[in-house]
Amino acid sequence: MKSGNSAWKLYKYGTINEEQFWRAVIDEHYQTIISNINVLNGFVLSNEENEDQTKHRLGQYFGNYLRNNLRFFESTLQLIQRLNDQISSYPQLEAIAILSNHSKEWCHYIYSEKDNGRVEKLFKNNLLKKSQYCPELIIWSCDVNAAKPEKAIYQLLIDRIKQHVNSQIEPHNICFIDDKDRNVEAATEVGISTIQYDASLPDQYDFTSFEGKLEQFLSQ
Repeated sequence: MKSGNSAWKLYKYGTINEEQFWRAVIDEHYQTIISNINVLNGFVLSNEENEDQTKHRLGQYFGNYLRNNLRFFESTLQLIQRLNDQISSYPQLEAIAILSNHSKEWCHYIYSEKDNGRVEKLFKNNLLKKSQYCPELIIWSCDVNAAKPEKAIYQLLIDRIKQHVNSQIEPHNICFIDDKDRNVEAATEVGISTIQYDASLPDQYDFTSFEGKLEQFLSQ
C-alpha cells in the first residue's frame, strides 16, 4: 500500500479493483521485485511465461499473501464484544459504527470472510439499544467515494447516525476512534469527540489507558 501510494488513492475510492491495484504497484516496482524474488516464499519464476503473465501471478501472490497474514487485534474485538454483552451498563451507548478507508475486496474479506465472518457477527446488532443491524453505519471509503480525513465522510457519518440512530444527537456525542493524527484532527474539526489509539503500537498506546478514556466518554 505504501509503495503503491498513487494506486491506493484510487483503490480506496473504489475507482479500480484489486487486480488493477496490484498491477500498478508491480509495474512501478517490477525490477526491484524480480531482483529480490527469493524473499517471496513459494513464488517461482518460469521461463515459459512472458512478463505480463509473471506480473499477473505476482498480483495473485500478493493478494493471497495479504489475506493470509492479516491479523485481528484481539483486545479490540474483545472490547466490542464486551460492549455488546454489557450494553445495559452503558445507557448513553446506542450504536457502534465502522468508518474506514478501504477497498471493496479487502473490506469484504476482513468483514465477512476472515475467521468465518467474525467481525460481521460482532456488528450484527450494531443498533445496540434496538438489537438490530444497520448496514448504513458500516461505511467504507470505496462505497461512498470519500475518504478520511476529508470532511465529507465525517459529515456522512453524522447524517447517517441522525437518520438511523438518533435525530437529536450532536456531533460531540459521537466518539470517533482512529490511529492516525490527520483523521482524528479532521473529526475534531467537525465537532466529533475523538480518541487516538493505535493497537499496532502497544508501547506508545496503552490499551488500558485507551479503554479508560472510552469508559469515561460512555459515562458522560
